[in-house]
Amino acid sequence: MRWLIRERRRLAVEAMTAGVPAVAVLFAYQEPGFALWSGLAASLLLPVRLRWPRIAVLLCVPALAGGLGWAPAIVALFSLGRAQPRFWPLTSWCAVAALSAVLPVLVFQSLGVGAIVLTISFVDDRSEERRVGKEC
Repeated sequence: MRWLIRERRRLAVEAMTAGVPAVAVLFAYQEPGFALWSGLAASLLLPVRLRWPRIAVLLCVPALAGGLGWAPAIVALFSLGRAQPRFWPLTSWCAVAALSAVLPVLVFQSLGVGAIVLTISFVDDRSEERRVGKEC
């Protein structure tokens, strides 16, 4: 009987692990498209992280490129860190995640050096344009 309670608890934890990032993706999206579907897919595939944490991070790369993959990527990178606590491999996986989020912005927008630095620092430069546009 205890194994049944443990299995239910484990299923509840996995449902929350996949559900909370999925809700974050649903709250953050503006229009249905690639970003929404890749973010939801990365969230719902998070239980893979228990068996293959590297594959879980790779499954989050398209969602990061779409812009809504940070919630599932954080969970996947945390699981990878628990499975493989060495510094250099983790640093390379974090760099893959960060580059997959930043490179699409740099490729599809023509930005100056200052805007690139702000983009890499995770500041949304479009909010400044909206604010300046309203003042004029």
